[in-house]
Amino acid sequence: MKLIDRKALKKKYGDEKVFVIPVNLVEGIPDKFTKFTAKKEEIKGRYGSQGKYLDRYLVEYDESLQQVIPYFTICNKDESKFFVARRIGGDARLIDKLSLGFGGHINECDGYTSHIFNCIKREMNEELNVNTSKEIKFIGTIRDITSSTNDHFGLAFKIKVDEEDKVSIKETDKMIGQWMTKKELFDNYG
Repeated sequence: MKLIDRKALKKKYGDEKVFVIPVNLVEGIPDKFTKFTAKKEEIKGRYGSQGKYLDRYLVEYDESLQQVIPYFTICNKDESKFFVARRIGGDARLIDKLSLGFGGHINECDGYTSHIFNCIKREMNEELNVNTSKEIKFIGTIRDITSSTNDHFGLAFKIKVDEEDKVSIKETDKMIGQWMTKKELFDNYG
C-alpha cells in the first residue's frame, strides 16, 4: 500500500475543492474508453447529482472516490483529424504523454447544477483558443484502472470545429498542440 503525504498534497493543491462521486457509481464500467450516448439530463443525473466537492489534497489517491473529469476531443467536421497535445508541464504523471483530449477537474466555481458542462467551457477557455459555442456531444466514459490516476473518472465529449487552423494552445508552458490524422494517432498511441 502506497504511503500518501497529505501535507505535501495540501501544499501542492492548497484549498482547491474538486467534484467527486462514490466509486460504486463507476463499478462495472469497463477499463479504458466505453462508448455510449446519453442525454444531457442523464449525465447530470448519474454523475452530477450524486457527488460533492471535497478538498483535492484529501481525495487524491483515495480509491473510495472518483474525481470526475470532463474530457473533450476537438476534431474537424469529417472527423479525419484531431487536435492533440503533448504535456510538457503540470502534473508529473502526465509529462511527455500524448493527449487526445482536454479537460480537468470540476471545481466549485463550476457551480452545482450544470457543473459538468460549465467545467468543459471553463477548461476550453483556459487551455485553448477555440470557438466555445460549438455543440458538446457526450460520447462515453474513460477509466484507467491500472494507471496511477485510477482515482479519476472521465466523461468523454466530442466537439467538432469548422476550421482546423483556428485551434491553438493557450497554456504553452504546459502543452504543445498539433493536428493529427487517425492514422497518425494510431501510429503514436500504438
